[in-house]
Amino acid sequence: MVRMEVASNPNAPSEIIQCLAEDKNDLVRAAAASHPNASPRSLGRLAKDNYLEARVAVAGNPNTPSEILQRLAGDINWSVRAAVARNPNAPLEILQGLAGDRDNWVREAAARSRNMSPELLHRLAEDEEEWVRAAVAGNLNTPLEILQHLMKDENWAARREVASNPNTPLAMLRHLAEDQEWRVREAVASNPNATWEILRRLVKDTSEYVRLAVARNPNTLTEALWELAKDEDKNVREAVASNPNTPAEILWQMANDEHSCVRAAIACNPNAPMGLLQRLTRDGHEGVRMRTKLQMVVSAQQDCLDTQPSDVLTEENWDCMNLTCKGLALRIMRISSHEETVTLPARLLDRNDLLGAIVWLCRVPPPSLEEARSHDLYTCSEEYRAAVAAVYLPQMSWFDTQAHQFHLLRPVYPQQEADGAINIAHP
Repeated sequence: MVRMEVASNPNAPSEIIQCLAEDKNDLVRAAAASHPNASPRSLGRLAKDNYLEARVAVAGNPNTPSEILQRLAGDINWSVRAAVARNPNAPLEILQGLAGDRDNWVREAAARSRNMSPELLHRLAEDEEEWVRAAVAGNLNTPLEILQHLMKDENWAARREVASNPNTPLAMLRHLAEDQEWRVREAVASNPNATWEILRRLVKDTSEYVRLAVARNPNTLTEALWELAKDEDKNVREAVASNPNTPAEILWQMANDEHSCVRAAIACNPNAPMGLLQRLTRDGHEGVRMRTKLQMVVSAQQDCLDTQPSDVLTEENWDCMNLTCKGLALRIMRISSHEETVTLPARLLDRNDLLGAIVWLCRVPPPSLEEARSHDLYTCSEEYRAAVAAVYLPQMSWFDTQAHQFHLLRPVYPQQEADGAINIAHP
């Protein structure tokens, strides 16, 4: 839906958002309620909307005035009150009331707020609901004495949050690394402050999820990466292949892995040498070859590659790409030089297909203003019209939300060429 995309576009001016705030469609009003350019007047009206999600969006909007938040803190629905508690600008006096809310989820949301006082966190640390105590344990404002108390909580969720908290001291992380619950040990292994001394204990953990977290941790040393590169779990090995600290020697060894996902992960590792990447372009698995070629182009290494973007982005290749590869393909089109013309097959330009529409809008050279203005939007799908609205709205000074048509009265980008073409990919 075009109006939905316009309401979701961060560049939409407040006059348009004010109009969309009165739209007959519930989803459009909800999108307008969460918009950063929504005016206090629009937010005040939407705070009384019968549609629940619209009130939730107002409650979560950082620009919502405190008097409106105060009103929504007494909303009959718990999800609205919880959204107020999650609002980053919710004042302490409102949070104080929500900390005593009858609903567990509201108290949990309040316990996670960065605006909570130590006194309120002390109170919520004794809450009967385990998830509320866990939220306190994960709060960056929680004092050390409360973390020490929650480290011994009977529920694993609270202990896991303590293990994840970047303010948790190393001595407590060492203790939690021995926890009987694997989720707690996994949180320790994921903590960016976990030292090699702590991670070393977890390299041979019985849980593959813990070993996976160790493989992803930037503090894991090479000796552990060598061992994890031979792990029985393919996801652990894939994490090693993706770790930017994994040396080239290990990556060469992993290029022989039996699972294609591990070999494909090597292609995105910045430590993968050119010789290894060229070998992967000849891999027996089509997905590995495709991802390697796309990544090499994205990394601006096409000078060392026989394949150009126009060779990679063929109709046959597009059909076999997964979403990751298609995302890389779109990035290729955005970083390609202005002089290079990437010729795409007709089906990739199918304007009734959402991905095709995005490709068309991002192609090199970009569509001219006249081409965009003259295109008959009535013949296209709603997905395509939505893509047009999302991409071109920054250049619009007026948008007819009812007719689904737009008028480009003046270009925003100064680098307009003589023929009226504007570079969409490089604003």
